[in-house]
Amino acid sequence: MIDIGSNVPEQVHTGICIVGSGPAGMTVAMELERLGVDCLLLESGGRVPDQAYTALNETRQIGIKTDPVVANRVRGLGGTSALWGGLCRRLDAMDMERRPWVPHSGWPIGLTDLLPHYRTAHRILELPPAQYNLQVLRSTGADPGPVLEDRDFENTAFYYDNSPVRFGPRYGPQLESSRRIRTILDSTVVDIVTDDEGQRVVALEVSTLGGKRFRVLAQRFILAAGAIQTARLLLNADSVHRTGLGNTHDMVGRYFMQHPVLYRPRLLMFNAKSRYRLRREGKNKVSLLTAIKPDAAREHQLLNFHFFLLQTQPPGERELLLRRLPPSIRRMVQDMPVARVGEVGEVPEYMSDLRSVLAPQSNPQTFYVPLEIRAEQAPNPDSRITLDRERDQLGLRRAVMDWRLNELDQTSLQAGMRLLGGSVARNGIGRIQSGPDQLAIPEVGTAFLHGGNHQYGTTRMGDSPRSSVVDRDCRVHGLANLYIAGSAVFPTTGYANPTLTIVAIAARLAEHLARSTPRA
Repeated sequence: MIDIGSNVPEQVHTGICIVGSGPAGMTVAMELERLGVDCLLLESGGRVPDQAYTALNETRQIGIKTDPVVANRVRGLGGTSALWGGLCRRLDAMDMERRPWVPHSGWPIGLTDLLPHYRTAHRILELPPAQYNLQVLRSTGADPGPVLEDRDFENTAFYYDNSPVRFGPRYGPQLESSRRIRTILDSTVVDIVTDDEGQRVVALEVSTLGGKRFRVLAQRFILAAGAIQTARLLLNADSVHRTGLGNTHDMVGRYFMQHPVLYRPRLLMFNAKSRYRLRREGKNKVSLLTAIKPDAAREHQLLNFHFFLLQTQPPGERELLLRRLPPSIRRMVQDMPVARVGEVGEVPEYMSDLRSVLAPQSNPQTFYVPLEIRAEQAPNPDSRITLDRERDQLGLRRAVMDWRLNELDQTSLQAGMRLLGGSVARNGIGRIQSGPDQLAIPEVGTAFLHGGNHQYGTTRMGDSPRSSVVDRDCRVHGLANLYIAGSAVFPTTGYANPTLTIVAIAARLAEHLARSTPRA
């Protein structure tokens, strides 16, 4: 059933309480239901995204500036799945391994631990069964895509659908009819209450946007509010632990990561009939992109990254600019008055050079195609989420986002582009054009570097509380009954979009919780 906070009593009792109804939280709830376990799902927003709720996400940025958080995170049934673009890929085995040249890398679990849960994730995201053998994929009619395959680069499969699953509309009816999942909307957690020793969570203090307060008492609690808001909740819960919950060793909020994305470099193609094909944006369930090979990354001690070619047939300047914006920014730009477009930051500027890049060339056999390069970010303890002095309208101190990149991030992009330039030249495709200024990572924002709208870390997974916040089962170190679901627990990011792995880890957590829960 689905209810709203203003209708519930002052105390609500449940066995398992989940905070957040995005892909992570809703997956935990639905998998618990499938496994015969009752739970309560709290959602800060309403049935559909609403700016009044999303304003609670407002975050001050220092360090490298990127999109406003209110533009790429949604409070509402289904969470930020209301905005996501639909690209899905699992992590590579290398992404989860400890790599000597990548400080702070390594997961306490490996790819084999996630493989059965990736199958669950494909089911929930309504994708075909996971298949990464390119010959098999091509035999099923997959987009043949790029064919740059040599000693340094290879094709890689992304599952893609122009109509990705929006968890609210898709699974809302299931929640409405469920006898095991109770969903309460307009219910924002404003405090996490522990026992006097601070070793066990006993309740959540919850508020509606209108100011009504109630308390949720449960045996176990799961935070699934995203990397920024999950860290913010833990840091605000400082009545017993003065530095916040799970933060004995000052780890909550650290290792905040995104996907650095570069838009400016471009490929000068020598022949219009080149084998190198554009990624097609149709209803294909699989798209092939190009990525650095794991052996090449090891040899050159680089971070993982991939790239693809942007569209070369723009329907018009405005449509082109809007289509290439991240979905969250595109929606915000479309909805706001022209006078407010500048408040988005440098988004229009970083796309503006596509007009000249995609303009007809004098030689029809030689033409420019812009590249989008998406890289893994190196784990960095100084890139972090902290708390501001300013509070939101419900009384929580707002988050401060200090996104930082380090020398390995910069050298990986520069060396990776040199490798890519050598590969396209050896294969007779063309050459890469990008000056050093286009690959330098500044201390403040740049028109051609974007945060990628994928947010990770802040409560990373690990075996030691001195270097992580949650254990391999996503339980917060030092707290017997508090768990975290979502990309906040990722120790590293890889280059793949996070949603598929978010859902897989959530399904794994649900299975762990169900094993130790008495059936009703």
